[in-house]
Amino acid sequence: MNRKELLNTLAQKFPDFRKKDLELILELLFQHLAQTLKEGRRIEIRGFGRFYVKEQRGRRFKNPRTGEERNLPPRKRIIFKPGKDLRERLNEKAYASLDLGTQTFRLLVGKPQAGGFRPLLKERFNVRLGEDLNQGHISPQAFSRGLETLHKIREILEKIEVNDVFAAGTAVFRKAKNASEFIERAAEETGIKIQVLSPEEEATFTLKGVLSGLKKDFEDPVLIVDAGGGSTEFILGSQERVLALGSLDIGAVTLTAKHLAGEEIPSQESLSALQKEIEK
Repeated sequence: MNRKELLNTLAQKFPDFRKKDLELILELLFQHLAQTLKEGRRIEIRGFGRFYVKEQRGRRFKNPRTGEERNLPPRKRIIFKPGKDLRERLNEKAYASLDLGTQTFRLLVGKPQAGGFRPLLKERFNVRLGEDLNQGHISPQAFSRGLETLHKIREILEKIEVNDVFAAGTAVFRKAKNASEFIERAAEETGIKIQVLSPEEEATFTLKGVLSGLKKDFEDPVLIVDAGGGSTEFILGSQERVLALGSLDIGAVTLTAKHLAGEEIPSQESLSALQKEIEK
């Protein structure tokens, strides 16, 4: 990771900071690190590891062409020795999950840790796989966008050397008549095997995901509304399981395609028709 990539990562992690302030912090940090190492002092970051300077002895060098000999001065090398926590993290296996929705493909890469999961990478891709799904099929354009995005995701996973992938298909894969063709092409071209979730399985994963992100446990059941691109789920659940599940066959993508397609500014008539479909 170079300085620019580090800056972008920090900007994502700390959105409250202005980017120019983060740039200044990084610049001062690198200046301090460089000066400390030049002075031959050690830098230790607890749990991460330590940097130290090792001085190599000078040596006698003979030019093989001219036979000329000269003394090479001592050189200094910066050595990094990883700490225990970093070694453990590096040795942990990383896993990837793919949430393949009607509107968006989401990639999450992380490693298990005590009592939970530590995210390493999050990416989202606006694919619109369910565009024109009212016709009953994934359109040729959406089909191509979906495969192209999976190729990009495969490149990312290969770059970071993650092989264990769980890819979950949701409403669009349950509805589209040519979903099996897309799944087959995806497996052949990218090696990503898509598992189509039932509404009950999708609800269970949604419940677990929401509860894992909350900072406290709830004694009473919670109601979760998952408004997706192709469907909307109502999930009543506890800490242990889904208690009740309701699903509406409406979503942001399918409603837009049915009522607002081609309208840059939706007409009142179109909005009224959309609202009536939601209310009925």
